[in-house]
Amino acid sequence: MATFGKLTDGASSTASSADGKIVSAATPAATGVVQTLTARLWLSGSATGNVRGVIYSDVLGALTAASTLLAVTDDATFTNTSEAEVTMTFSGANLITVNSGTQYWIGIHVQDPGTESWNI
Repeated sequence: MATFGKLTDGASSTASSADGKIVSAATPAATGVVQTLTARLWLSGSATGNVRGVIYSDVLGALTAASTLLAVTDDATFTNTSEAEVTMTFSGANLITVNSGTQYWIGIHVQDPGTESWNI
């Protein structure tokens, strides 16, 4: 099984108490079908976070209004208040093939968890 995208912990985190989308550029080294997306997420307090993984097309090295949403994971929830991996699964028509050497924009869309903040 091959992986692509950011595979190490970052040196910082981002928090928000609103709907949010965070993506980063990723280029697979091999062609294959994307099955899951994993992010390290947590909540600032007792709540439930709703999250989806997303894959967008690249347009001239950037994520732009012309980028196409290629695939979305099934909905996932998380309730942890300390950093933990949350894995989201692609299914059905969202099981797309990504091509070796082609840049994509991969990431997550998190719904507002209410009074608490979500963190990545």
